[in-house]
This record gives sequence, structure tokens and C-alpha cells, in this order.
Amino acid sequence: MSHVTLKDIGKEVGVSATTVSRALNNKPDISYQVKQKIKEVAERLGYSPNALARSLKAKKTSSIGVLIADIADPFFAPIVKGIENTARQMGYSIILWDTGEEFLSTSEVRKGKMKVEIKESTRRIIFVWGCLSLILGLYVLFWLYPIIISWIRSFSFWNPLRPVKMVGLLNYKNLLEDSIFFISLKNTLFLALYTVPTSIIISLSVAIGLGVLVGRIRNVFTTIFYLPVITCTVAVAAVWQWIFHPSYGLLNYALGVLGLPYQKWLFSPHTALPSVAIVAVWQVIGFNALIFLAALLGIPDSLYEAAQIDGANRWGLFRYITLPLLNPALIFVTIIQTIFSFKIFELVYIMPPGTGAGGGVGGGGPGNATRTIVLNIYHSGLKEFRMGYASAQAMILFLIIMLLTFLAWKARAKWEY
Repeated sequence: MSHVTLKDIGKEVGVSATTVSRALNNKPDISYQVKQKIKEVAERLGYSPNALARSLKAKKTSSIGVLIADIADPFFAPIVKGIENTARQMGYSIILWDTGEEFLSTSEVRKGKMKVEIKESTRRIIFVWGCLSLILGLYVLFWLYPIIISWIRSFSFWNPLRPVKMVGLLNYKNLLEDSIFFISLKNTLFLALYTVPTSIIISLSVAIGLGVLVGRIRNVFTTIFYLPVITCTVAVAAVWQWIFHPSYGLLNYALGVLGLPYQKWLFSPHTALPSVAIVAVWQVIGFNALIFLAALLGIPDSLYEAAQIDGANRWGLFRYITLPLLNPALIFVTIIQTIFSFKIFELVYIMPPGTGAGGGVGGGGPGNATRTIVLNIYHSGLKEFRMGYASAQAMILFLIIMLLTFLAWKARAKWEY
């Protein structure tokens, strides 16, 4: 049985082969009736994937190809499937794309008019893994390897000045008896409770406000809100340390103008942690707002228009349209913000005074009011040189973050639209 060509279909319909190819390619200059008639004739004459498959088998080389006019068209789905199956049977991998050119008949395929390459699977796999090897190597070296080493060292007494000595679960037992560790854990949890809900509410409000703006005005305000995100955290901490200063700080100056009493802010155990939380929220508003803004702009206007026709007010639009469709972004921001709040270090290290009697540098003060787990790990490992003990704390922090992330990820199924 000979292969059906575009000319054969054209003779049946009474049009040229070029018209047939443009119709099969869904070109707009061909009328709908002509397209339908050509497709019906093509199916009747057996313009099937088997013809293309046989033409592939007839040319057994390491580089074979066929141009598919529109691989998204359901009419060509069996043809594409036939080519893929034949290529796999011959041990090749297949790459298809639409160039907008005329569809090639099977006779033209045999003549070598090929646009899509089918290359050997092994060669492609080597290329892919070659490209990924550098990234995977960096991932293993700077992420996976430190985690494994930290986990092993958490079962040892590890001091840079002495040999490593394995002590089993002694470090974890000491953690359960360490009051400073539980204070740092409590402070970290409170810091997360301060920052996560507050930052989400403020960021969502900012994103809604930015969504109302248009053009350059929106771009300008988006840039302004995002600037704290890309600003060095050390510089941010230094500026806010001056703002919170009890004697000459800008915040107390504003309170004095309003006739309100001065506050100690970072130098009071009651206000130090909330002060750090204020800065942490201020720094991440731009990032969270950008995520929410992208999600808001992706909600179709037709949904709001339909709800308004049904009599929905502004709160109804937000409650039943905006909020449900923002759930994926809300879950993402909640997970990212929770991880960020548990990993805060620079702010609590630079802004508050030290934990000693005279304050000084080192953060965590006053007393241990702002001492977080990450800061406690720093003091245990790099100041006291108790590396094994610091590694045990790091493993606890890792498990807490992993557990909270897992719970948030599982909860998404209940709330996701």
C-alpha cells in the first residue's frame, strides 16, 4: 500500500497540496468548511501515524526527523504518538516543535526534508547529567554534606582544639536540662508568632493597594516596598538600633512630640523582642507583597464582574473570590515566613545589647530576652567551642522547621481552592 500524500488529499478535495498543508496546519486564511472537508478526506484515505511510522523505520540512522505542523491539534495526536512509539522502539528519544511551516508528507520525509531531530537516548542523557552535575555537586557540597556532618557531630564531643569523641545521646540529654536552650526556644516561637501573622496581614493589604494602582505608579511603589528586602540586614539592624535608642532615637523623639513617655525599647526585657519583630516584619513586607500581588493579578476580572452582577459587596468579593484563589500564595508565604522567623540571626545579634551584666555586643539581651535558637547555636559553637552541642541544637531546629513545614503543606489540601 502506497503512502498517502498531500497531493492525493488535494486531488480528492479539488485544491492544491499547499492548501491542504495550510488547512492541516490550521492557518487562518483557509475557511472552516474547507479545513473540515480536508481533514475528513485525510482520515478516509488513511493519512495515519502508521504511514509516518513506516517511513521512520525505512530510514535507520542516528538522526531522523519529521516536521509536525501543529502538535497541539487533536487531529495530529495519533500521528505524534506513532512517531514517538516508533522512535522508542528504535532506541531514540524524540523532540518535536512547531515551526509554522507547511506539513511534510511521508514522501517528503523519505526525501530528507526533516526539521525535528531524533537523537540517541544515551547521548541526550549524558548531556543532561553533564549540565546538572555542577549544580548537584554544589548542592551536595554546601547543603547535604553539612547536614550529614552536623548530624554525626551532634553525637560527639567536638572541639577544634581536641580530637572528636563520640558521646552518643549525651548532647541531647544536656539540652533537656539546659534552661538557656528552652529560653531561646520560647523566644524563637514568640518571634514566629509575632512576625508570621503580622507580616502576612500587612503584606496582603499592601498587595491589594498596589493592585489598585496601574502603570509606572505601581512599579515605583512596588520598588519602594521591595527595597528593604535587598538591603543588607546588618545595615538595617544598625539603622533601627539608632531609631530605637532610648536617649536620642527617632522613635522616642516622636513620642516626646506627642507628649507620651519614652520607652527603653531594646533595653527592656518586655519590649526588646517585639522591637526586633517590628524590624523583621518591616524587612519582609516587600517580598511577601510581591508574591501576593502576582497572585492577585492572576485572578480573572470576569469572576469579580459576575459576582457584582449577583449583588456581592466588597467584603463578599474578597471573602469568596480573592481569598480562596490566594490560598496557594498564602500557604507559600506562611511556610517561607515561618522558616525565616526561625532563622533570624543578624537582627538579634546586632540590635539588642549583649547578655552579660554590662550589655556590650553579641545580642540576646537584655538578659536573655532576645536570645533565639540560632543565636544560641552561634554562642555554643563559635564562642564556647562546643561544636557537638551546637550541632545537636541545629538538628533540633532542623526537625522543628521540617515538622512545621510538613504540617503547613498537609493543611493546604483542606484550604486550597
